[in-house]
Amino acid sequence: MRIHPLYRLTWTLLTLLLLHTQAFAANNPAVVLRDIHTAQLILQAAASSFHRYQGAEGDPRQLKVLNADLLVLKDSLRAVFQDLADLGMTSELTQLKGHWQEAARNLNTAVSAIGGKGFAEGQVVNDYLRNNHKAATDLRNAYAAVVKMTGVPVDPTVQALRDQTLLMQQLCTLYLEQSYATYAYNYRAELGDKDTLDQMAMHFRRGLDQLQVPATANLPALLADARAKWQFLEKSFLQYNEKSVPYLVLKFGPVIISDLQQMTAVLDPA
Repeated sequence: MRIHPLYRLTWTLLTLLLLHTQAFAANNPAVVLRDIHTAQLILQAAASSFHRYQGAEGDPRQLKVLNADLLVLKDSLRAVFQDLADLGMTSELTQLKGHWQEAARNLNTAVSAIGGKGFAEGQVVNDYLRNNHKAATDLRNAYAAVVKMTGVPVDPTVQALRDQTLLMQQLCTLYLEQSYATYAYNYRAELGDKDTLDQMAMHFRRGLDQLQVPATANLPALLADARAKWQFLEKSFLQYNEKSVPYLVLKFGPVIISDLQQMTAVLDPA
């Protein structure tokens, strides 16, 4: 399946953000938060790439995309590991490292199996997704812990934009998982995550409706564009059991994410 260029644009923005912030994080809690947020996004987006690779039954073109995304994720997590170490957050660092290492081990096994025979054992994929979910939780908890420990102020609009960006990426990732899944994975139920795609979509819609941005730069235009693109996607998420349309998610999801990221960059410049 062809990768839409807008999806690759999102990765370009993420990579630029990662490269821009790494050098300054050690003495700047605000940049640590940006690093953690970036890692949250990339963790989810790399899982999306895995689902497409699995759905394509080992297509080498999809493997190339997945490997590129995993390299970005590796750099992003390395930055967060260093940030947490610099802040003395040993327990958060240990837990995140442990869950990610276990996720990576199962991911490597799954990718090798898909490349060899076109599919991976359901339990192996489920173990990858479970530990990936735990790593995502670790990142969310680390973000909250940095705010609490340092007292760093976060602009409410910036936080709302980050929350919406991450939720949009989570929606896209879960949609692709359910569209391309070979098995009915139960990792979310195992971890007590009961949110369904339609519930998450309604939460995103409310958040998008409530977003207010200053009438500066091109923020109103970006917000209007994100809302317009969401109109193309909303029904797909609310009615995801009726007809799977991953091409719409791949087409419009990255545009929404890009719009939200650009608004965040204007309001939270380095």
